[in-house]
Amino acid sequence: MNDEEAALLMAALAAVESDIEGDEVPRFASSCSVLDHTKIEPIALEAKDDADAAFYYNLDLIFPPPPPWDLRLATAFLERYWKNGRKNLQCFPFCPEYHDFYEMKMHNKKHASVGVCRTPVHCTLTAPSTAVPLHVLGRFEQISPGRQGALPPTFPPPNGAGFELFQSECFEATEVETKRVTLPTGFLTTTWMFLPDVWKVQPLLRKKRKATRAGPAQTFPFYFRVYVYIKEPCGAMRCQATVLSTAFELFSTRTMDRLKKAWVVRV
Repeated sequence: MNDEEAALLMAALAAVESDIEGDEVPRFASSCSVLDHTKIEPIALEAKDDADAAFYYNLDLIFPPPPPWDLRLATAFLERYWKNGRKNLQCFPFCPEYHDFYEMKMHNKKHASVGVCRTPVHCTLTAPSTAVPLHVLGRFEQISPGRQGALPPTFPPPNGAGFELFQSECFEATEVETKRVTLPTGFLTTTWMFLPDVWKVQPLLRKKRKATRAGPAQTFPFYFRVYVYIKEPCGAMRCQATVLSTAFELFSTRTMDRLKKAWVVRV
């Protein structure tokens, strides 16, 4: 090899080395660009996800998931009720003779029978047909205007601590077995009835606030709320459904007496 050939060979090697060195960064960049190009893959994955979604959607059509438990109050509530000094509600949820305690008292009428005037509160529950015992409980609650009701209390395992105390503070419903209906879906619609000896309001309830310089008068509407609890295998007590009645106000029978006297004077 003469000097000219050696020079040509060295020049060729230098050119190759410069190409290699120059390709190092672009190769890294090109690998990123390759990754950029592989952004098509998520599209393929999205298509796969769409196929999976379609599969599960069709599966739900064939085997639809069970609907949630449906709890509804079947009894209509009045806009106002009256309680005596012992916190007993009068003619709750309605008077079978005069419909309303107020109308009866203002027109000097009396019940035909002696004793407490009360009628039942009914609710219907549509739920899976199961042998798990149900606890259908109800109680009076107050909710500040513009706010939602509190979440149902939970009672943890192993024995649902605190549930018995909660249960003792509620009215307990019994099933009207003659009204049980089995649906084609396999669900069961049952009717439950609350009928205590006395409809008594819990003592720890907020009173109305009169208007002051600091703010206007405040009222706290009352509701009758129903809960359905079941016992889980772990021992916890879980609320499966809950429902609120329409709002109503609560007044004292002493207020009724004052209204009646004022009405008689005007007449």
